[in-house]
Amino acid sequence: MLITVLLMASVLGLIAGPLLLQLKEEAQHELGAVDGFALVTVGGLAVLHLLPEAFLHGGVIAVVFAVAGMVLPSLIDRIAGQAGTRFAALLLLIGLIPHAALESAALVHASTDDALALGLAVAAHRLPVGLILYSMIRRDSNAKWAWAAVIVLVLTTVLGFWGGGELSSALHGNGAIWLQAMVGGSLLHVVFSHHLHDCTHHDHAHGDECETHSYTETDVEHDHHAHAHIHHEPTLDPDPVTAEVDLHRHTYKTDTTTLWPAAGAMVGVAVTAFTLLSTTGHDHGDATVSMMHAFVEMALAGAPMLLAAYLLAALLVACIPPAPTHWLADGQGLSSAFRGAVFGLPLPISSCGVLPLYKRLIERGVPAIAALGFLIAAPALGLDAFLFSLPLLGVEFTVIRLAAAVFVAVVVGQCVGRFISVPVESTAEETTSQRGAWKERLRDGFRFSLVELFDHTMPWVLAGLLLAAWFEPLISDTAFAALSSPWVIVLCGLMAIPIYVCTSGAIPVALLAIHKGLSPGAALTFLIVGPATNTATFRVLKRLHGKAAAWGVLSVVTGAGLLAGLWLDGQAIQILFDLHEHTSDVVDPWAELSLLCLGVLIVASLFRQGPRGMAGQITHPIHEH
Repeated sequence: MLITVLLMASVLGLIAGPLLLQLKEEAQHELGAVDGFALVTVGGLAVLHLLPEAFLHGGVIAVVFAVAGMVLPSLIDRIAGQAGTRFAALLLLIGLIPHAALESAALVHASTDDALALGLAVAAHRLPVGLILYSMIRRDSNAKWAWAAVIVLVLTTVLGFWGGGELSSALHGNGAIWLQAMVGGSLLHVVFSHHLHDCTHHDHAHGDECETHSYTETDVEHDHHAHAHIHHEPTLDPDPVTAEVDLHRHTYKTDTTTLWPAAGAMVGVAVTAFTLLSTTGHDHGDATVSMMHAFVEMALAGAPMLLAAYLLAALLVACIPPAPTHWLADGQGLSSAFRGAVFGLPLPISSCGVLPLYKRLIERGVPAIAALGFLIAAPALGLDAFLFSLPLLGVEFTVIRLAAAVFVAVVVGQCVGRFISVPVESTAEETTSQRGAWKERLRDGFRFSLVELFDHTMPWVLAGLLLAAWFEPLISDTAFAALSSPWVIVLCGLMAIPIYVCTSGAIPVALLAIHKGLSPGAALTFLIVGPATNTATFRVLKRLHGKAAAWGVLSVVTGAGLLAGLWLDGQAIQILFDLHEHTSDVVDPWAELSLLCLGVLIVASLFRQGPRGMAGQITHPIHEH
């Protein structure tokens, strides 16, 4: 009787999702909560359930299928418009059919003690799955087709229940595992690119047809800005006579539209946690437990230094006066490049704030040698990344990384900057900006570090920790041991060029790679080249200085980063942090308290930005002004 009730609950969970999308137009806030709930639960289902299990049993080929599930819909969408969305919906439906059947079969064979928890967990995550699938099809087709897809999953659920062990045996195998990996990747594509608001409240204008709309990158960027506070970056004094780098001027806007999505996301976190705890020991349990263990161990190790970094950033903003830009122009040659590098390293500037500040430095007449030194050094190793790196990568590696960042910045400034001319501004005597009282400066400092800096960097830290923990139990400790040739360093440098890399988020990934046998030099090259080179930086340099200068910066950064990596591999350096030697039996109370404080700050950030705003910090980190 209990199993039958739980089966009915899982079926109702599939149907309840589409019913929630029938909310009337005036229920926009409640729909935002549903969207936040779906974003977290469906993303959690993919990241913490489908993909770890698929990778564990399917190996590298499963990773390829997961990437295909994320990339193919976007490619088809760019080529054929709506066909990309329809392809993603079809792929999702085909992949969810065996998944739904297997869960029902597992429910039948579960013990009496496990049946209740497992059944409730299945029903809990069926709701967002049905909701996402229905909304995707409803957006580009009529409601009948959307309901038909949901009914297919309902019938599959019942079939899996009655098919029992025979069906479970038939659906196991490499083909099913690879399909599951592709579905997991497709789910990640859906939750980051599909908004439930796209397919609601258009019936009054379009009859039974949902308004045709392809959710493009522009829509994602607009949604990110609509749900987040006004992005602040360190600015320059608007008066060219008193041009100063000022970290104390910020503008914030509280957007109440993030309240409901954040509340829904918090409920989603609770449901996801309950689902994971309830299904431990069932197929994916071992992979999930190992992954979460690695995540917690790295988070506990880095939490005290990371929290200290945000607090020190606030004090730094409150204590240091605005820096007049004439100081950057005083040096010549290597001295100028070194000033730019030293000027950029200690500033608590998020990586996305470097480009607009660089453009303003150039507009103020700062020599290109110094400005380029600043552009390369600032994102390479900020205060948060420096302190976060200490417990994970060790003091020796962190100091070498700091020196390498300065070296690369100086080389780029000297080799490329000397060939770039910039406009000359007035050299009239600069005046001293008026600063507020100490309490006011301190308040502004904490608002900058715990709001602006935290909002941008913490999603990257979480993503880096999750990615490292994701692959830690799935990759053998000697997987990269054979990759010790200099060509591996070259490969890491080339891989880092086109993508945006946040230094704080890259640290756990670098730790994982080194732990699995990658040379420290290859990791150093990636950590140096990645933050300094990306497509947005190339476009800005090309627009300001021409194509030759942009390619020059790209080439010199990559070459200097490779030299730093090759030099490091010739040294005897060890990364002391070892996940296998850390257990949760004995935990530093300060580490637990620090992690708790960071958790509170993460919740506050969630309510400021909304779940899609936090995701947008990763999917659209740089907005060129």
